[in-house]
Amino acid sequence: MRIVLFPFGDATVRRWHVADGAPRDVLTVHSGQMLDMDLSVDGTLLATTSGRQITIRSTLDGALQIDIPTDLFGTSVALSSDASTVALGDSRGTIMYFDSQDGSPITSWAAHARTVSDMAFSNDGRFLISSSFGEPVSIWDADPGMPIRSLDASDNGATKLTISTDSEHVARASLNAAVLSRTSDGGFEQFYGGHTGGLTAIALSLDGARLASGSSDRTVRIWDVGSGDSIHTLIAHEHWISAVAFSPSGTTLASGSGLDDRTMRIWDTESGALLETYTIDVGNRPSALAYTPDDRVILLARQDATVVAMRNPAYVPNADFDASGTTTTSDFMSLVSCLAGPGVTVPPRGCSAADFAARDLDVDLDVDLKDAAIAQRLVEGP
Repeated sequence: MRIVLFPFGDATVRRWHVADGAPRDVLTVHSGQMLDMDLSVDGTLLATTSGRQITIRSTLDGALQIDIPTDLFGTSVALSSDASTVALGDSRGTIMYFDSQDGSPITSWAAHARTVSDMAFSNDGRFLISSSFGEPVSIWDADPGMPIRSLDASDNGATKLTISTDSEHVARASLNAAVLSRTSDGGFEQFYGGHTGGLTAIALSLDGARLASGSSDRTVRIWDVGSGDSIHTLIAHEHWISAVAFSPSGTTLASGSGLDDRTMRIWDTESGALLETYTIDVGNRPSALAYTPDDRVILLARQDATVVAMRNPAYVPNADFDASGTTTTSDFMSLVSCLAGPGVTVPPRGCSAADFAARDLDVDLDVDLKDAAIAQRLVEGP
């Protein structure tokens, strides 16, 4: 399967039919360049920034939740763990909080002397971490935005960062290596060196056991977090790596590269094998990658202001809708209640948008007899 992604300068979001790559929905997001995106913890909201605007949309039906204009030139955006607050970091080092419901400003402060290169809220909701070039990574109280501590100054700032699921560690991509630190005291934990170029992307697996780093040396490396050992060096991209992301299951890793490369590649994390290559037709580099929490979809944000949703090639359909531990006739009938037919992307009466999305087992944006057939096979078993 090959999906070709087309560039749109009008900042659109496209949702794609996974069988033939044909676009189904086109949603206008920004009038300018896409600079960053962040997915809510539950995967239902997507926040993006194009500089002087923040947009939050539903990932279930693409509905616009809110547009927030701002005088800041945003370079990084982050949603709080409960999605009640959206943070914007700007080119002058300022961080500003907005209410994600009504867009009202909450607080702002001068966080760095230079551009905010990346930000992330902890999953426990206690703090925000921000990075900038040439400065230590800073940890802020998530509520009032007051400084808590800086991380160890073992390198010269960070280009990207990520927080572990348990909020105990932060990994950052520095100019010469990946570094893992404790959030409790900012102390050094582990060093991951081996790239021949500066690091440009970083990600932690959900279980915290693996770290992925992308570099200007055109390679992606997968590391054992505890030992610091390199497990795989992934070589296929033809330009520097702009984004990496682990799937929630940890079985696949997505990597993106731009300019002469213009591809997103999906890798098997156990073997290091290349599973899939998606070609970005014409346009700029992928600026961010994220998997939805259900492991089904990969979101790719590009600098030409397009977000594209694609099927995870390693996704295994799950029809255990009532979380009983097995797929039953009751689950099958639950899917039947959401049947709408081929190409119908609007839930029928009595079926919520969340239930409709969950019952789209073949991830083609509708719930039809093909989904019912998958559910029936899962009920019957192998």
